[in-house]
Amino acid sequence: MTKPDVLVVGGGPVGLTMGCELLRHGVSCRLIDQNPEPQVWSKAAGVAARTMEVWHDMGIVDRALERGRPMHGINLYNGTDRIAHLDIRIPGTPFPYLFGMSQRKTELMLAERFAELGGTFEREVRLDDINQSDDDVEVTLVHKDGRKEEVEVGWVSACDGAKSTVRKLLELPFEGSTFEQTIVQADVKAEFPFAADAHEAVAFVSNEGPVGFLPLLDEGRYRLLLMGVVDPPEEPPFELIEELVAKRCPEGVRAFDPAWTVSFRFHGRIVPRYRTGRVFLSGDAAHVHSPAGAQGMNLGIQDAYNLAWKLALTIKGAAKPEILDSYHPERHPVGKNIVDSTDKLTKRAMRVMTLRSPVAQALRNQAAAFVFNSGLISGSAFQTIGMLNVSYANSPIVGEHHQSIWSAEVSSDHTTERPALSEWYQFSRGPGAGDRVGDCHVDDERTLFDLLQGTKHSLLLFDGNAGTKEGYRTLDSIADRVSRRYGDHIDVHVVTPSSQRPQLLKWEGSLIHDLDGIMHEHFGCSSEALYLVRPDGHVGFRTQPAEESQLLRYLETIFVA
Repeated sequence: MTKPDVLVVGGGPVGLTMGCELLRHGVSCRLIDQNPEPQVWSKAAGVAARTMEVWHDMGIVDRALERGRPMHGINLYNGTDRIAHLDIRIPGTPFPYLFGMSQRKTELMLAERFAELGGTFEREVRLDDINQSDDDVEVTLVHKDGRKEEVEVGWVSACDGAKSTVRKLLELPFEGSTFEQTIVQADVKAEFPFAADAHEAVAFVSNEGPVGFLPLLDEGRYRLLLMGVVDPPEEPPFELIEELVAKRCPEGVRAFDPAWTVSFRFHGRIVPRYRTGRVFLSGDAAHVHSPAGAQGMNLGIQDAYNLAWKLALTIKGAAKPEILDSYHPERHPVGKNIVDSTDKLTKRAMRVMTLRSPVAQALRNQAAAFVFNSGLISGSAFQTIGMLNVSYANSPIVGEHHQSIWSAEVSSDHTTERPALSEWYQFSRGPGAGDRVGDCHVDDERTLFDLLQGTKHSLLLFDGNAGTKEGYRTLDSIADRVSRRYGDHIDVHVVTPSSQRPQLLKWEGSLIHDLDGIMHEHFGCSSEALYLVRPDGHVGFRTQPAEESQLLRYLETIFVA
């Protein structure tokens, strides 16, 4: 490969995701990593529901389900007294839980998929220098034997971690701070003096500091977390961990058979921009934060998932280069929010979990029991943890056209495609521009995620309840014109509530019979409307009623016809 389209620097979960996605979207890449093999330390073990959805689109979620374990609940103990139980139910996703799989297994799974797609993973190769022009990027690579290689590539994707060489070469500031707290982690087997559900976490509070056992691994292992340990070595001896567990947990709790141990200090940092010319930063190269909420690896994987399809369309000459300018405004606010929120959460949790006054501890335990057991932590909070409510509403490449409420009919009139007030309101409550569309049933065999799976945009043309001649003429025209102009990049589907092909519809392409109205309801489209869904499952554009001129105007800002 003399000039790959993209050089991916870093072969962790983020870089491997980027490599897989670039190949899946049909562009070439070269993937390098300076390490000889995946790290033994597997710091990231929690897989968010949104990442599971990404893996579904990538075609590897079944492999993950075979290699990990879902976590459905959290139990909080004071001694051997369970003071609270939190049932984790994440609504609106086929994966309503926090999924556990070691980072090492995640890397091996992604590397396996990368190889299947034709990729070659080059280990013990490091980036030494980088220079870019308007047309390409020249990089210097150093191989294991010291040999230097000068390479010219179209773009660089920096996924090389918190100590990113690319970020340093670009002289990008890494703004933020270092936490006072240190965390000790180990993968262990465990025993408790009470029955423990294999799919629920066990946490203990004590005046020495909190302890967590997360059942996120197979083979009966737990991820052991010890917060607030003073100056531990980078690889703490297991004797120290046993001592800490004995001090912080009730008699009868035992950790044993460690796979590895590690300690590290938290950082909360983020770069001011994710793009510099032809170089893009993703994952820990762009942002690091407290592990609270288990979102770090997931955030990076979703960075790559957001960027890869845009790079691919640009490289193929199918999209205008300006589409790449959307990467920073879409992903930087997401990263900034997580850096800030996990910073606050960690500091507050440490203060609350290490109270020494017996009175304060009693009040804390009562408050935790009330909050956990009362249902105050709602489904929306779990959706945040699952990273399902991320929206790109402020992106420069999303849009919508929703006519004024004053143009709506007072009541339903099936002789016109103009929405009634109730239909206008229903559409306003559907997924908006930039929102994740979520999943629903399409028919007995498919879900919406199955329908959208792949590398193309999907245009959904909703028939609605008014089957008018004018409406079918509009849907026919939109479907035909979009297919002819953009058929290589957009799949078109007409969605009708009828069990039969409408006689007035001339479109001979994909027709979805939404007999129970599930899709119409899911998108808020009881009247005629359209949705353009991006390859990453977010709404690119929508309009009610379906207006051809509005859609074509939007497509011309994104695609090269």
